[in-house]
Amino acid sequence: MKLYTYIVTHDTGFAPNPFGEYCTLANCTPNHMGIRADADDWICGFSGKADGHRLVYALQVDERIRQDEYFRDSRFEDKKPADDPPERRCGDNFYELREGKGWKQHRNHYHKGDEHLKQDTRSPYVFVGKRFWYFGAERIHLPADIRLNVGGRGVRLSHRERSVERFVRWLEGNHRPGRHGMPLHFDAGCGQSPKGKKPKPRSKHPTC
Repeated sequence: MKLYTYIVTHDTGFAPNPFGEYCTLANCTPNHMGIRADADDWICGFSGKADGHRLVYALQVDERIRQDEYFRDSRFEDKKPADDPPERRCGDNFYELREGKGWKQHRNHYHKGDEHLKQDTRSPYVFVGKRFWYFGAERIHLPADIRLNVGGRGVRLSHRERSVERFVRWLEGNHRPGRHGMPLHFDAGCGQSPKGKKPKPRSKHPTC
């Protein structure tokens, strides 16, 4: 069992997408870095240092599937972008691989244009999990005795085995799986922000 951690810069509901039966991570940081999380591994997103590295979400991976399989799989129809309800605007299932024609980027609210298409399909995998803990705007602090390697750029994997086991026991023992809150930046592109305003883009890819 491996644990991957990274900083969720913009928590919009797009990456991760916690809506519906599954939590999915299809188009942002861990995917762009080509990490190899397999079944039973964990991916955890934390807020930045200024916010105390609070836990935004934890996903236990059930499967790692290709974008084209994800697009064709009927289990994930509700992950395809739509205008209503607002949660569907966060849909992350919009890449179709057409025989002899390459990737097609379908209409969506976040990753538009060739630059995103090239980046998203460079490592075209989706992490899927039924067991997930998503806190979003209700993000939480970890207990002081759980010390994970959180912070910095990119994805971190160097966690002590004892700390990982302690983290999983604490999470499963103190919080039920599922969505506990709405995304912090659930903005006009995907509903309404809790604070009534959009987050300020801080990077070239403000959704990641």
